[in-house]
Amino acid sequence: MASELFNLKMFFVDLAIYENTDGSIRDQFRDQLFALVQKVDVTAFKNMISRQASYGDTYINCSFPENGPSREYYVVKRFGEFVEADPLDPVIHMALTHCATIELVSLNHLFKGLNDKFRLVES
Repeated sequence: MASELFNLKMFFVDLAIYENTDGSIRDQFRDQLFALVQKVDVTAFKNMISRQASYGDTYINCSFPENGPSREYYVVKRFGEFVEADPLDPVIHMALTHCATIELVSLNHLFKGLNDKFRLVES
């Protein structure tokens, strides 16, 4: 389960990079993220790539009503399938969804700020 939590975390980091950076800055951040994971653990890197794709498909393709569950809810639901705990206990599912939402908001703020700083350096 720890490796799957790692994959979930890395998905949200990569998503924040994608949503808040542009062009070469985005590519540089993502390349550094992937290089670091590959350097630390090649197996984790291989698993991370396939999970990124799966979580990304879930995030993009989920359909939800206006006041329904968030995209993060569906990604956490997918996480439950990967750890063979589907359905996740509702309390755990809501707690993980809440943590994921807070994490994504925080990461979005971080990478937006870094993107602005890097654009200044590039010009």
